[in-house]
Amino acid sequence: MRYQVNYESYETNKSFDSLLQVRSHFGHHQMFSVDEKNFLFKERVTRFGGFIAYDFDITGDIKIQNLTISDYLLLVFPLEGDFIFRDKAKNIRVSPGQAFILSPSQSPNFSMPVGTKSLALKCSYAILQKYLSRTLNFHFDEKLSFPLTGYAAASVSSFKDAIVNIMQNIDNIKNERLREVYIEQSEAYLLTLLVTMMENSFHSVFQLTDSFEFPQSIEPARQYMLKNISDKISLLHLCKVTNLTNRSLIYQFKKHTEATPMEYLLSLRLNMLREELKRATAPVKLVDLALKCGLNHAGRLAKQYQQKFGELPSETLKRS
Repeated sequence: MRYQVNYESYETNKSFDSLLQVRSHFGHHQMFSVDEKNFLFKERVTRFGGFIAYDFDITGDIKIQNLTISDYLLLVFPLEGDFIFRDKAKNIRVSPGQAFILSPSQSPNFSMPVGTKSLALKCSYAILQKYLSRTLNFHFDEKLSFPLTGYAAASVSSFKDAIVNIMQNIDNIKNERLREVYIEQSEAYLLTLLVTMMENSFHSVFQLTDSFEFPQSIEPARQYMLKNISDKISLLHLCKVTNLTNRSLIYQFKKHTEATPMEYLLSLRLNMLREELKRATAPVKLVDLALKCGLNHAGRLAKQYQQKFGELPSETLKRS
């Protein structure tokens, strides 16, 4: 039954056995332990609703390569120790108080230099799709790819604490029917917190304040904008993906967003730039972030940004 709970525990000091165990949860990947003598792997698994929660306690220097997931999102909250991701020419460190999300389209390589204690949550992609469609009228056919990290600390803390509290409460509820009701309500609550964490951190992922008003006739245009945000996008591109004429496309956008398609695209790009500036943790060049967001006219950028947010991009960056 979907709203029943199931527990599993596992412990081993052999890295190969732990590899097989983790593969049974998350699919194919490679895991290496540098120091077999000091290696120890412990886990406790709690299955409830559309979620599976994992308490991991790993001792030893661990490397994981090519972790491939398919029909779910995996959220990981480090409790002790760091996860270090290799991203092109730089390392991304995720420490306690932060979180990272693995999406189906990603196949990351990462390491845990001294092992880690962590809480992981596996979320069914189908249930997330159903929730977004039912509550926010947000529809998508392809699997969304969420940012790896950079989520707002307050939202991360609230989400992690909610998972821990829900697991403790499930343990304490002895009546089977009451437990099923609690799990059903908790599933909706966690989905709400998940979407809130993403929306608070990266508004451009969903554009929830606009998407529920979008008719299906122009939704493909919005999706095309989000997927190709850093590329050159013309009105012709948007007409092709919507099968609308220029006049019809502009009319529909003005009707539902009070902006032309290109004005709406500019707003998306400025929103994305603002989020990039707010989460910048190392010296960055404004021009590089702007290009990443598809903002190629440096001379206009400061004025456009200030008109929308009431401050210059440099002022946002200073507060990051």
